[in-house]
Amino acid sequence: MVGLETIAVIDVDGIEAHVIGHFDHDCLDGEYVSYDLYVKSELSNILELVDLGQAFSECPTDEEVGTIVHELFNPRAVKILANA
Repeated sequence: MVGLETIAVIDVDGIEAHVIGHFDHDCLDGEYVSYDLYVKSELSNILELVDLGQAFSECPTDEEVGTIVHELFNPRAVKILANA
């Protein structure tokens, strides 16, 4: 069997990050071939892939996920919703 499974959901300053594990028929229970990082979009409420096909070979730690989310989204920055 081949598929995906949520390994962890991490809140990074209000941004919901999901670590997703990929498994195949050769994996034992709890083992994964690779890992992707998804973030829930504020606008669509849909999970969006943020590592853009550059999957992790080892499960990223909470600290690594936090660093990636901060670098990509800077949750402390002021968000501009519309221009006048």
